[in-house]
Amino acid sequence: VLTTGLYNDWSSTWDNHTLLIEGLSDAMEFHKELKGATYPSYEAIDLANVVGEYPLDDRNSSLAALFREVGRLRLLADTLVYRVNNKVVFSTEEELEIRNDALYYGYFFGGIARYMYAYYWALTPNKPGGVINKSALIPSKDLYNSAIQYLHKAKQYANAHQQGVINTLIARIHLILGNYQEALEAAEFGLFKGDEDFKAYFNTVNINIWNSDATSLRIQFCAADRYGDYIYKNPNEASRIPIIHVNSEIKVQFDTDTVIAGIKYNKGEVYKRKFVIQNKYELASSPIVFASWQENSLMLAELYYRLTQDIGIALDIINFVRAEYKLPALHKELISEEYADFYDLLAEERDKTLCFTGLRIMDQRRLNKWHRAPNNSWMYFPITIQEKNNNPNLK
Repeated sequence: VLTTGLYNDWSSTWDNHTLLIEGLSDAMEFHKELKGATYPSYEAIDLANVVGEYPLDDRNSSLAALFREVGRLRLLADTLVYRVNNKVVFSTEEELEIRNDALYYGYFFGGIARYMYAYYWALTPNKPGGVINKSALIPSKDLYNSAIQYLHKAKQYANAHQQGVINTLIARIHLILGNYQEALEAAEFGLFKGDEDFKAYFNTVNINIWNSDATSLRIQFCAADRYGDYIYKNPNEASRIPIIHVNSEIKVQFDTDTVIAGIKYNKGEVYKRKFVIQNKYELASSPIVFASWQENSLMLAELYYRLTQDIGIALDIINFVRAEYKLPALHKELISEEYADFYDLLAEERDKTLCFTGLRIMDQRRLNKWHRAPNNSWMYFPITIQEKNNNPNLK
């Protein structure tokens, strides 16, 4: 029961974090002209300003509960490990299986909670990190390393598929940290084609917030225009970029023929501007992919290139992923023709394949693709005023 509850608790924490971090990144946008876009707190997240008309700060109401939710997840996971190791005696073979299962989930979600602190939160724009038990700020780097330690502990109790999930997540963390050799060693034992994705699950009671706040039901966040442009350029991209177009009340007229969000507007004519919204989470119960073989493969492509400069191997792996969506293979000549370098192409492939899963901001940070003024914007969520008021070590 505790392990099931822990999984459910993580799922309900994960969907809010992924939606809002995509809003902070350049993947999702808030347009108050769209019907349903009514939360000023969402607009502040989208703008990411430290100062300005709608500054993102520690009083943001949409973030108020999120930081507590990560703390609750961390506490539940750590408490489960403590109780299993110190409060319960397991004797029979069946009881020992229950013990091992509990330790796997306790260490696994304990690691994920620490990863979430490191990935999502910051005390100031230049001080990312989190807290544990009212501690002073623990820097992101330390939390990432702690997450890796917990995931290695979870691996002792994991089955083959769970070990693949753990290795993919460890590779992701090492990639963020710039530990490329360690990332490669983990990714080589991560998820591969045929392995099941690890997902957050929802139902009609515990709904996926993407469905309620980023679909035609209510468009608090729409997708960035470029996702429509990707499909306009190559219609086959629709197989991996699930979007639909919606009308707005914004009227536009252009001096030249123009394509925006995958829609062509003819010179001189007046149109109602169309926007794109994600269609990956079309149901309240739609799951969110947390780790997949596609992500693991794209990490392998990047890591082989970083460590060997072998563009052939890197493109072979990228093309292996593209084949899943029946997309034509890429050739190295394309890089010099259409991209600044290999990493520019890689960022686009990751953007398309991993869209709407919360990973875009990871690439923006590490590949220098931030879309706001770098000295006047947040790349993380600000730790909330409630936490600061309750934690004397954050003063």
